Amino acid sequence: MTRRLFFILITGLLSVSRLLAAGESGELLVGTASNRITPPLPVALLGQFHMRIAHTEESPLMVHVLALETRGKQITGDMAIFASCDLTVITPSLINRVRRLTGERIPGLDVNKIILTATHTHTAPVLGNENLRYPIPEGVTSLDSTLAFVSGQITDAIVRAWESRERGSVTWGLSQAAIGHNRRSVYADGSASMYGGTHVPSFRGMESGEDHDVNTLFFWNGQGKLLAMGINVACPAQEVENRSTVNADYWHEARRELNARFGDEVGIIAWNAASGDQSPRPMYRGPAVERMLRLAGKTPMEEMGRRIADAVEDAYRIVQHDRHAPVILEHKMDSLSLPFRMISEAEYIQAKAECERLAAEIAADPERAKDLYAPMHWFGDAARRYELQETEPQRFDAEIHVLRIGDVVICTNPFELFLNYGIQIQGRSKALQTFVVQLAGAGNYVPTEEAIRGGGYSVIMQSSFVGAEGGRMLVDRTVELIDDLWRPRQKAAQLELISPRTRIVFQRNSQNRGAVRVAGRAKKEVERVEARLVARVTGQGTTTGWTALPMEASGNTFSGRIEGPGGWYDLEVRSWQAGEITDVVRVERVGIGEVFLIVGHSVAQGGAINIDGAYDDRVNTVRLDEKEERFDQMYLTTGDPAYLPEPVFVHAGTGVAHAPFGHSNYFWSKFGEYVAQKENVPVLLFNAAFGGTSLEHWAKSSQGVQFEHGFVRSAIRMPYINVLNAFRKYIHLTGVRALLADQGANDAGQKDPDVIFQYYRTFLDQARKDLGYSRLALVVNRQSQTPAVRQAQERMIREKDCFPGPDYDLLSPADRYDGLHLSEAGLFHAARLWANALDPAFYRRSQPWIPSETP
Repeated sequence: MTRRLFFILITGLLSVSRLLAAGESGELLVGTASNRITPPLPVALLGQFHMRIAHTEESPLMVHVLALETRGKQITGDMAIFASCDLTVITPSLINRVRRLTGERIPGLDVNKIILTATHTHTAPVLGNENLRYPIPEGVTSLDSTLAFVSGQITDAIVRAWESRERGSVTWGLSQAAIGHNRRSVYADGSASMYGGTHVPSFRGMESGEDHDVNTLFFWNGQGKLLAMGINVACPAQEVENRSTVNADYWHEARRELNARFGDEVGIIAWNAASGDQSPRPMYRGPAVERMLRLAGKTPMEEMGRRIADAVEDAYRIVQHDRHAPVILEHKMDSLSLPFRMISEAEYIQAKAECERLAAEIAADPERAKDLYAPMHWFGDAARRYELQETEPQRFDAEIHVLRIGDVVICTNPFELFLNYGIQIQGRSKALQTFVVQLAGAGNYVPTEEAIRGGGYSVIMQSSFVGAEGGRMLVDRTVELIDDLWRPRQKAAQLELISPRTRIVFQRNSQNRGAVRVAGRAKKEVERVEARLVARVTGQGTTTGWTALPMEASGNTFSGRIEGPGGWYDLEVRSWQAGEITDVVRVERVGIGEVFLIVGHSVAQGGAINIDGAYDDRVNTVRLDEKEERFDQMYLTTGDPAYLPEPVFVHAGTGVAHAPFGHSNYFWSKFGEYVAQKENVPVLLFNAAFGGTSLEHWAKSSQGVQFEHGFVRSAIRMPYINVLNAFRKYIHLTGVRALLADQGANDAGQKDPDVIFQYYRTFLDQARKDLGYSRLALVVNRQSQTPAVRQAQERMIREKDCFPGPDYDLLSPADRYDGLHLSEAGLFHAARLWANALDPAFYRRSQPWIPSETP
């Protein structure tokens, strides 16, 4: 091993160490179930001050359950059960009853990790005396019967979900849909009003912003069948809040649309993000929205359902191949004792007077109880809080949960939490995505300081037990719990890995087999070290058995190769001492697949026009920052590979340029995605192309022959030096299938096909010599700029270990914006042509170069 190679591999140790965050991955088990929870009609409805009795059901109220668990021989598993309910709130009597009933049916289950959440539909039943707003007439389903029915249906769904758990995988996505709108209007005098008018001269705007993000989780079983999705939207379900019928509001339409697209058996777990000050109804553009809906022939709920389904489908399309299994699952819960808002004497006097006035009106006309009973108790409860706050200070006990799943986190709270608190949690969270889920309980509004100054319903003391101080405490504690899930554990790792790096792809052979090169050391003496590959997604590789790695005589340094079929893996390495496992470490995203090096001119290097990068997680590269001083000032003038990026591999997404010399992602990342999907293996791409160069330049620079050029430095062997440096810096670690040569357009001035052919041969022969492999494959694109170029290319593909690439004559005039360079449409076309050119015969006949030495 050379000194330079040793330096590269040691720097990899730091990269691997960063992967070992808090928590350990385990086998993910997923179960889902749903149940109808509409109680027998007629039923009393919750959500308004006046009495409403529902005699009809416009859409069924449902519970959708997601049961999650992780297991593993070397980990302490964890679990969570989410039950998303078409209810206004989750009352203490409901959650307590469901947990008790579930514990009776599943002995030993940690029922405290059952989380019930409400969609906040205002056309759902009253569930207990805690939220009784008016006397229940005779002939209407009693509160006790309603609670018993709903809790029983939820419990049945939880039990079925838990008992149906099966091995699965998960991924997460992010998209947008305009569903929620701020509903608090602000006026010139500083006051604010929920649903306040906007057509008055004193209107000054909306109190806060909106959050149109749609956070999503997708769960599959081991056979790749989609089981469930969790959807986090910052908007309560109260489009039809004033009706006197049972209605699941816009989530019914969203589920119907999603089930039509993804299948009726897919569970839809609906979560409200922080949105206490949001509404599905726009405040200042209502007539325009109504006109658009009328012309479209849609109801507002149908439109919201479509928007949510479109957003979910967009995210699914992008992330569906980035499935995680095993995965970290860690669940923390806490009970916060939050201070009640202090009520002033003036507020007390007002509340007491209103309560007495309403009581007198009910006494005078008992028929008015159905309309006045709820506000009477609303004011009366506030007055009683004042009477107790000096002698018996009250606090609100808020149960919160924080659940890490892979790179994302779900954090719950029982409130109608104003949006800005959710933004604070998301902004401070260490997670890649943070699902803030409100209404996991019966808490009411938690307004911000700004909102409290503005006043109005949802922030006045009658409708808000917990104020801004409690809101800050909730945010701080939630973030603290999240931070702890990403904090490295105190247990010191016994194993340190030097190789492999995350997202590296090792070249497979023509029989779809390959080997991952593993090297590292044990900090303490161990008896043996074993490694295995774990397929990240069912059908994308095969999990191997444990293989012992050769160790040096010192007993603490190991290196070897773990063989397996092409696939996308996590590598696990474990050590043994005295018959016990002493440590297990993991490197996520390690591939056995295809590696390509691109050469050519500007149509290969890329330009100002780019298309989206790869959505498929299996497409990788080393990121090149062309504006970075080491590259722009040093590499371009010296050609020294020390100034190129180190072999730190990343996803080849949008805007990621491919080292050593590519411009942005161009069309090559999309090409890599097409190959990954067609061959079902990961792909690693390098781009050594140089715009403005010809085959003559490549041939001469490969031999160290200088030539005149306006911007290509032949004195440092540009452009060929990029190939040599790619070999030395990257490909010696990974191997390579072939060079992809997109050349010839700048050779139209050469009329002799023999000369052009010799240019090809010269630089290819040198590349094979420099790699030390005489069978390095070359894939040649073809185009008819001149007969000579075409003839040389056709002759070249008949050479040994050379293969036909795409025929650019198939590109249409619209594919080239200037007759040469590719338009956006041309980029998509070229990506597909290149992927199709690499047909089964190519993979069967080409002989890739695979490093033989261990690290």
